[in-house]
Amino acid sequence: DYKGIDILIEAWPKVRSCVPGATLHIVGRGHLDEYAEYPGVELLGYVESLPQTLAKASLYVQPSRGDTYPVTVLEALRAGLPAVVTTSTGNRSTVREFAPEMVCDPTPSSLASAITTYLTTTQAHREELSTVAAQRGKEYDAEKRKSAFRSEFKRLVADMSE
Repeated sequence: DYKGIDILIEAWPKVRSCVPGATLHIVGRGHLDEYAEYPGVELLGYVESLPQTLAKASLYVQPSRGDTYPVTVLEALRAGLPAVVTTSTGNRSTVREFAPEMVCDPTPSSLASAITTYLTTTQAHREELSTVAAQRGKEYDAEKRKSAFRSEFKRLVADMSE
């Protein structure tokens, strides 16, 4: 329940009322079959290649009620997908830096508003956000993260030695 897919499903009719052709693809196992009964919702289940799936999307949504730092948001950013995240998702600080309007409360109305705002903005603005998302996502490769961790760890050890 903490992932908030039910909140996203509840928000989806409002999104579709503003953007009638919008399609929501839900990836992963264990989602309720009844979600597929909503207009514009497709349950993809397990996918072999998440990068291929993300490449077909225009937006990533992490509707979590609480999620420390979901890797899927970083994978989406690396794929050049802007992300809508909730205020209770650890990645909110990353997204807020380049798209504060894409950080919302974990409620159906707030999610619907953030998604609709993105889907109805200009193509130029969506492309700009996609470029920035990809740039931000590149900051999260394994070597950069290990290097940052090493540096911070050394700093903490030095501080404790004083």
